[in-house]
Order: sequence, then structure tokens, then C-alpha cells
Amino acid sequence: MEYTFIQRDAHAFQQPVAAEYIQAMCQRAFGPGVLICSVRELGSGQFNNTYLLDLAGHAPVVLRVAPSPERTVFWHERFLMRRELAMQPLLAPIAPLLPTILMSDCSHQDLARDYLFQRWIPGTLWWDIEAELTVEEHDELWCQFGQLVHTIASVQAESFGLVQCGPCYPLWSLTLFDWLARTIADSEYMGVETTALRRLLEFASDHSAILDEITRPGLLHGDLWLFNLLIQRTAEGPRIVGVLDADRGSWGDPLADWTFFLLERRATPLEQALFWKGYGGRPEDGVGAYLRSLMYQGLHHGKILSVARRDGNERAVHKASRALAEVVHTLQNV
Repeated sequence: MEYTFIQRDAHAFQQPVAAEYIQAMCQRAFGPGVLICSVRELGSGQFNNTYLLDLAGHAPVVLRVAPSPERTVFWHERFLMRRELAMQPLLAPIAPLLPTILMSDCSHQDLARDYLFQRWIPGTLWWDIEAELTVEEHDELWCQFGQLVHTIASVQAESFGLVQCGPCYPLWSLTLFDWLARTIADSEYMGVETTALRRLLEFASDHSAILDEITRPGLLHGDLWLFNLLIQRTAEGPRIVGVLDADRGSWGDPLADWTFFLLERRATPLEQALFWKGYGGRPEDGVGAYLRSLMYQGLHHGKILSVARRDGNERAVHKASRALAEVVHTLQNV
């Protein structure tokens, strides 16, 4: 078996899986006679270890392995593979874009880490070839992206909260209170200053009625951006052909999704306009919507704090702290 893995520091969050464990996982999933021709670790993710496997007599498959229980994970990162399983039926409207899960194992019999096998979807990460796209391809993909996000958000539930392995609530405000409290606890654990986060939670508590204007829980992908979208460029135009890493799903205000946080920070005004065109138009503006958007921004900045400190990225800690402080200042002075 040819095994190519990414060299990492011994203290890095992601740690490779030894070849003998991969062999045992494959035998459990595909039978004792499975022949592994090659294993190549992919470097696109920052949480799970992801491998592309070439198995004799099989189409290529992807193996994703969760971090070791010894690693520090935060409230929004726990049990991600179990959540991805629960997301599969919920994402039925975009089922052709999802990699089929061939086998999932959370028993820890082979290795004390959750893992799953998925079919390999041919395509190229949009993130990797963004600079190569023509103007027409660029514009078409951004419209498709908006339509895709709207399709996901149109799936609804009866309560708010994480899709799996977490509490659910009848009110959106209670959900956001819980998420902020957990984010504060994670930040404290990592030794990050939490004054701004506490003020954000106080503001949210004082303005719960604004949050509870959201009464219909929509489905949030949780990690949908160009780095998790596969595309194909054809004679008829570019197409989004794959949606990856649907393991951070939750029920809430669709505009609280990570996608919209990045849309404001990474997309140009033209890209935003094309996205909203595909989405079906911008939601109506108003004081309530504005204040909610600020609270969502604060939550996302807060989650970045702990992850960046864990990764040793103090520049990102400082940047997120400053942005969070600005959000809280704006809320307190609206």
C-alpha cells in the first residue's frame, strides 16, 4: 500500500492515522479481502483528517477521521460525523450534490476516533480555481450558490438548536443564549478574554423579543463556502456538483449561518449581488434584522477566538477580539 500523509508537528491539532488503522477500517467497511492500492491525505480541511483511497475493484472513496478525544474540541465541533449522518435526509432537496456515505463507525473498536467512508465526487474545489474562472463562469456560479443556500434554508423544523447531539429549544432566543454561553465557556477554557462576549449575551438577553421575531427554524449548513463546493466546467457552463462537509448543521434563523458571515467579509459587492439574485432577493431590512445580524456576527467572532487560540494563531485572536468589541460597541450605541 502506498501511503502519503501530511507531515505535521507533534503538537498540531490534526494528527495522521497510522496505516494499520486505515487497513482495519477498510476491512470493517469493505470486507477482509479488500486490497488498498494507495492512500493519500488531502490537505483542504482543518478539523478532520481526510484521505483519498484507491481500492482494487472499487471506485475511489474518501475516508474522514475525526480528531482524537485527547484533542481540545469546542461545543460547535463535537460529534460532527454523527451530525452529518443526521443531516443526510434533511438535505434531500440537494441529494444529488451530496457524497454518499458508504459506512460510518462511532464504536471506536478500531481506533478511538469517529470515522466514515464516502464516495468520491469528481470535480474541483471552487476555492482552488476561483482565479481561473471567466467572468461568465464567475457570475453564473455565484447565482447558483445563492440558489443552493436558499434551497437548504427552506427545509424547516419544529424547534431550534443543533441538528444532532445537542439541546433543542422552542424559541430562537433560548438557542442563541445557549450558544453564547457555551462560546464563553470555551473562551474561558482557552484563556481568552470574555468581557465582550458577556456583554453580547447581556444584550441578547435584554432584547430577546427581537430574536423571537424568528419563529420558523430553517436548516443551516454551518460551513458552506467556496472551499466546500465542488464545481465542473462544461461546454454548457459551470455547475456546482458537490456539497461537502455537511456536519455542522443546525436549526435557526437562516441569516445566522456561517455563509452570510463570510459573504459580508469575503465577497465583493458584485458577488453579493449575484448571490442575492440566486437566493431570490435580500430579506427585508429593519432595525430587528440589523440587530440580529450584529448578534450573529458577534457569535461567529466569539467562536473564532477559541479556535484561533487552539491553533496558535494569535493574530486571528486579536483580529476577532477587535471585531467582537466593535460589534458590541455598535449594539450598545444603536
